[in-house]
Amino acid sequence: LHILDGQTLTWSQPTTACGPDSWGPPRWNFSAVSVFAVPHSKVFVFGGNSGMLDASNPLGEYQNNVQVLECINDTINDTAGSRSSNHRGDDKEDESQLHKLRWIHPSAIGDRPSPRASTQMFYSSRMESLVLFGGWSGGGWYDDVYTCSIGDVVGPPYNVFDLASPTLVGLPGAAPVTGGTDMILTGKGFKTGSASPSATIRLACARGFVEVSGDVVHDAEVHFRAPSFEKYGPVKAQLRLRMGPKSFTNGTVELPFFSVTDCAKSVAFGPGLLEGNTTNVSTTFVIQAKDKASRNRTCGMDEFVVGVERITTGDGGGDDSNEEVDGSDSSTIPCSVLDDGDGTYTVEYTPTAAGSYRISIDFTGTFGGRSGPLRGSPFVATALASAAAPTADADATCTACTACTASCPVPSNAMAPSLAG
Repeated sequence: LHILDGQTLTWSQPTTACGPDSWGPPRWNFSAVSVFAVPHSKVFVFGGNSGMLDASNPLGEYQNNVQVLECINDTINDTAGSRSSNHRGDDKEDESQLHKLRWIHPSAIGDRPSPRASTQMFYSSRMESLVLFGGWSGGGWYDDVYTCSIGDVVGPPYNVFDLASPTLVGLPGAAPVTGGTDMILTGKGFKTGSASPSATIRLACARGFVEVSGDVVHDAEVHFRAPSFEKYGPVKAQLRLRMGPKSFTNGTVELPFFSVTDCAKSVAFGPGLLEGNTTNVSTTFVIQAKDKASRNRTCGMDEFVVGVERITTGDGGGDDSNEEVDGSDSSTIPCSVLDDGDGTYTVEYTPTAAGSYRISIDFTGTFGGRSGPLRGSPFVATALASAAAPTADADATCTACTACTASCPVPSNAMAPSLAG
């Protein structure tokens, strides 16, 4: 296979589209036609002669199979100036840019034409088919007509490339979404052949599909609102687009859906919700968002309101209280909630004094999920005073301790009150 650049009149040869591993055995007298497609055109080859030639077989074997060249070429998006500077006969960059060209060998079905060569062939965009007429075999010329439907291979004159959401700034285009999320679908050819085209977006999974309408903004962009996919659960849907009465794209993009969070199923756990925390030392706990089927959510964006209050009982607050006391006074403790991006949220706070702490966790109902307190909320945690190290006194000696060590800061053999109290 050789390629002539029409702008620079420079020939190049993509090695991966040549030879028996790609093209197949040598072939001649075949028919070929190029067909416009998005994102890249295709070349269809039919029939011809192939095989080893000798005195007993001077024409080789007649063929009736189809081969397709996928004309994937990164240089089609280059500017004319960059092509002029980069395309030279010995430029290695040309080879790397052309390496994606490849032949595929589809299996045709139906009433196939008999093996033949020198067939006339063209593509009918209205029929979305190759049309073959006549041809030659060892027995003479044919006068028959065949059609081969290639609509599923070529696709309509538009295609889809990528997805993004303006409401999910900072997240990748493949981040999971839920019903009601505004989406931007990018591609090519959306306004072809119609001043005010209508766009239909189909989102499909193994269990079924949902279709919604989209607004064509320009030739490369369609806006739509993601439909509810709750009846199919948290799955990855395959998206295809149809413009007006034409067919759906043969290209797809993936749109993962998630089920919304349910407050009654979501849980919280970690040392920050338990007894035995230490004053003036930060502690944490984790919120795990779950849907109504108790499945863990796998992405973030939910909103939780977390409150941490120190319970004051009126009798000094005691270290041993871990039960909520009705009518008790409280003081609010600052806390932070970090969205881990995987369905979990890390909460951090610092107990300021020994005693009990009431911790409330409420889900706000993001994306239409069931709002309210999490299962088990409010929680009661406790904190103990951190142990204070003894201070040295030049005039004091420990008289009660029977296991003095060299690290004890109090001098020995001096009169002093007992540190053990």
